[in-house]
Amino acid sequence: MNGRVRHVLIVVVCVTALWLAHPAPPEGWFDTTYIAHRMLTAPSFGDAMRFYMGYHTYPRPTRALEWWVGAHLAGEDAARYHAINVVFVGLALWAVVWLGASITGSRARGYFAGTCLAVSYVSVYPILHFPYGIQLALALVGFAALVDTEERWRTSRAAIGSACILFASLAHEIFLTFTVLPWLYHLLVRRLPRGAVVACFMGLPAWFGIQIATRPAAVPGGALLDTTVAEHVSRVLVSWLSAGLPAEMIRIFSIAAPFTRIRDSLLTLPALLLLLAVSLPTLLLLPAALWRPLTGRTVFLLLWLLAGSAPLLLPVGTPEAYHLAGALPALFLLWTEGFQRLRATGEGRPAIMRAVACAAVVLWLSLHGFARAQLFYVDLPFAGRAAHALREVIAASPEPVVALFAPAQVGGHYG
Repeated sequence: MNGRVRHVLIVVVCVTALWLAHPAPPEGWFDTTYIAHRMLTAPSFGDAMRFYMGYHTYPRPTRALEWWVGAHLAGEDAARYHAINVVFVGLALWAVVWLGASITGSRARGYFAGTCLAVSYVSVYPILHFPYGIQLALALVGFAALVDTEERWRTSRAAIGSACILFASLAHEIFLTFTVLPWLYHLLVRRLPRGAVVACFMGLPAWFGIQIATRPAAVPGGALLDTTVAEHVSRVLVSWLSAGLPAEMIRIFSIAAPFTRIRDSLLTLPALLLLLAVSLPTLLLLPAALWRPLTGRTVFLLLWLLAGSAPLLLPVGTPEAYHLAGALPALFLLWTEGFQRLRATGEGRPAIMRAVACAAVVLWLSLHGFARAQLFYVDLPFAGRAAHALREVIAASPEPVVALFAPAQVGGHYG
């Protein structure tokens, strides 16, 4: 099959599968409707940008631009935002397939990594919340364009890839990792266009320059979390080991009782057994992938994983599972390295370990698939009915009614 046709077909399959598996929510979740309304009613483009730049802890100029364009395309229609999110998450999945094939030289391993990202709960948030799918897609597509081994249009791909990475890194700080990845790949695996490597790296000083210029009295990094460091780190490690599930998964699987604190249930026997079950692929395949001798590719994938996840251990920001979205493709590719190492060691015990690892991946896919189904087919419809009932009460009230908060947590889900 022609390479271009194959790429288009993969994109169509990814977007179609996501569209069919994730029904459009009846409401604009989180702050979608509010931000869209402010963007549409701002007197000028500059006012819209200033509003969003001051809306978050970190000024994010390119995300402000995403919101302005998105609001003028989708208005306040939740279904349109859902369609945009699905398209860009589909592009992110295609980019992971492309990346996996380029880095490992195996299309099968690329398909495996793309499938894992599609099923992983980490890709739920960008489907629900605009414009996180755009940033994820741009970062992954940009990096995939740089590492593609095909010689045709290499200069054009380098320019487009660099621009995508720069845009994504200024839209969300978790994608600053991708400004360093081309340099690491250039050093450890294969030569890349030097201009593209330098251009991508400039995203790092550009981001810090924006923070200093727009908030001269603030310290980059935001306020410390109102949680203990141990709780913060444990949340990141849970999402890292489970490859995308938040600590709140114990609510999804009815292990933690309603209205109880996660920290009170996380160390119970059922919660630990669930964490072990969903972490088995990482616990089995990651050590196998890192068994000596290490190749440059394996070292690069490990550094990619650490660079995208280790900064989240600092007690700043929010320890959401989505913040690992830029790092987990490396983990999935390391899983394939682990399978490759087990296959290369012959028969007997390694064959048993391969069978156990395959069973662990199937169990992992089942648990993540159940969590996604619970969210989109049970909890979101329930929350939508509750929001609709609240609107009816507000509309029927003879007195003005002010809603004090909008629920960010849906059922047992967050992140």
